[in-house]
Amino acid sequence: MRLDVYQSNLKKIDGLNAKKLHGVDYGATRFTDQTQDEFLRSHTGLRIDPKYKAKNSLLGLNLAVGGKKSTMKKRTKKGNAASQNLQEISDGYFDWREISVAYPSIDDQKKCGVCWAFASAGALQVLASYNADEEIKLSKQQLIDCTARMSLDPGKDMCRGEDIPPSLELMKSRGLVAEADYPFTSGAGNSTGACRSQLYNPIAKITGYSEVSSRAKMEAALPDSPVISCLRILPEFQVRRLILEIHRQIHRQIHRRIYRRIHRRIHRRIHRRIHRRIHRRIHRRIHRRIHRRIHRRIHRRIHRRIHRQINRQIHRQIH
Repeated sequence: MRLDVYQSNLKKIDGLNAKKLHGVDYGATRFTDQTQDEFLRSHTGLRIDPKYKAKNSLLGLNLAVGGKKSTMKKRTKKGNAASQNLQEISDGYFDWREISVAYPSIDDQKKCGVCWAFASAGALQVLASYNADEEIKLSKQQLIDCTARMSLDPGKDMCRGEDIPPSLELMKSRGLVAEADYPFTSGAGNSTGACRSQLYNPIAKITGYSEVSSRAKMEAALPDSPVISCLRILPEFQVRRLILEIHRQIHRQIHRRIYRRIHRRIHRRIHRRIHRRIHRRIHRRIHRRIHRRIHRRIHRRIHRRIHRQINRQIHRQIH
């Protein structure tokens, strides 16, 4: 059966590549041996609460920390000038990875449909890591276990999907503990255990969140906080390997980072050479001045002694 599913997906891949849509490359991925239902069940998981769906405007949620929005605009990335701290949001492009010196590594939800928990905790991870200048990983399992009572369907398996607001309410009321204290254990495909957040001290917390319901609001919110967004997964996502435009952006980012590193190294070497030359010149000047002063003092002392001895001898001869 699994081979049949794989071969069926390969036929879909050939059909999609023949269409050549939007510069997208389709091919075999680690999901190619799964049916569409299996893929959606194990690698998605958002269930929109009717009270939010009724608004028909939930594009994202902007987080607030420390009683106010993030002070990013007042901070600078190490090694960069203040004017380079924030990119101008042009053509809808803004990348938190380029302004954070400790952007958290990517997490894998494995076979559990808890994208809602990973998205919520991930946004707070970015803010916490940015403010601490070091990578901070927060517990997704805490959200999975502890939002069950606030779920649309209390008592259900949280790996079958949930909405984002309940997780944000938990992040607001309790905060999140470190992932090392409360690790992710639901990767096999079913949520596990009761809530254990009271056993550990939270290390990150939000004071509130706001709905982002338009492109303009999203662009205005991005400099203050990562925006948690919901993406509709189409069937072809299962076999999508590369979007050429994304590849170009990644290539540009890598090129910029490499250029910055090379520039810093060259700058350091040039600075060291200049510093050494200046140090040598200053040292030589100081050495010459000190040598001249010492030479003058010694010369004066010797001259005085010789003058005294001659003066004494003359005085004796006269008397």
